[in-house]
Amino acid sequence: MKNRTLIFTTLFLLLVIPAGFFFLKSQNKDAPNSLSEERQIHLNEGLARAKDELIETYNRSKKKPLVEGDIFPVLNYPVLVGKKPNWSEPTVITLGRDSSNSVLRFYERIKDFDIQKVHIISVGRISDERLAKFPTGVIILDARENDILDADSEPISRAISKKLSDSLGVYKNLSAYLLNANRKILYAHLNRGGFDATMPPVVTTFVEKGPSFIQPNSYPQLPINEPPRINVLPNDIGNALKAELNKPVAIIFFSDKEACSLCKSWLLQADELIQKWKSEDVGIVLVEAGKDDFTIKRLPNGVLSLSDINKKAGDSLNEFTKSWGVVGMPTSFILQNGIVVGNIPYTEIEAYGVRHREMHFQAIDKIINTLNNK
Repeated sequence: MKNRTLIFTTLFLLLVIPAGFFFLKSQNKDAPNSLSEERQIHLNEGLARAKDELIETYNRSKKKPLVEGDIFPVLNYPVLVGKKPNWSEPTVITLGRDSSNSVLRFYERIKDFDIQKVHIISVGRISDERLAKFPTGVIILDARENDILDADSEPISRAISKKLSDSLGVYKNLSAYLLNANRKILYAHLNRGGFDATMPPVVTTFVEKGPSFIQPNSYPQLPINEPPRINVLPNDIGNALKAELNKPVAIIFFSDKEACSLCKSWLLQADELIQKWKSEDVGIVLVEAGKDDFTIKRLPNGVLSLSDINKKAGDSLNEFTKSWGVVGMPTSFILQNGIVVGNIPYTEIEAYGVRHREMHFQAIDKIINTLNNK
């Protein structure tokens, strides 16, 4: 599965890890030796905010999302383009920024279909130029909240609005739905991009054949409040994995170095924290997708490494990884007493040529400290 990780470009001019954070040696070796006090404060605040937003995303991942058979709520957000939606019409709905490629390609492919089309901007800046890229007939709503802008019109908050997240149970910015005239969800593509490929055939079937021909999305949902899904693994490998994940607190990282460029080095940023977690008896599992066989081994740093096999030749959706509902890599899940309690999708911040990757692991550490009552 190709990673669709969102890389944020910040308003910061210089790149130094602030005091109180674990020092990121490899990322900052070329960083300036000093910052002005004002810029240092600005940078510290931005990195701290990014970590807090990851923790908020983790908390939102615990919610049960609206899926097929549920009734979609009437959303009364301000209209940016078009007219107020008629919620008693069959409708296609997408969530995202004002011009994500998935969204634009999707609407281009269904622009001639006689069905109401609604795009909800859930985060980020809004540009008239980008809004103009949407095909005629797409209604665009503004669901952003508390999206305070800095002097360069860069939004400080980059998480999906809490109100929209609470209404739909989603925790990422990209989702899509097909509704009938009674707002019943016939098909839901949740918390991930790529619906420009999956949704057009669904909408085509609905328009040409009718709602009775629509099959629910078969992609698994996150295993929140469930034990780890290990049934696809051979018994000996599954038992070893279960023992690691049944510790009082455990982490499972999902990665794919073949399909995801970010996966090649991202976990190196956690070396110091991994040693801290191992000293606290935290279970740590690394799943490496895209392999030829299921194998399991203990790495020198104490991490239990699982190789995940492709379900079939050429399939980018690996069997074990898919069973967890993983929708983008790298990503991580936290477990407590053998139960999955939340997901932390990966985030980077790029500030003038240097990428900060440490917030992901700092957020995990803060969550672990909370679970351990520290």
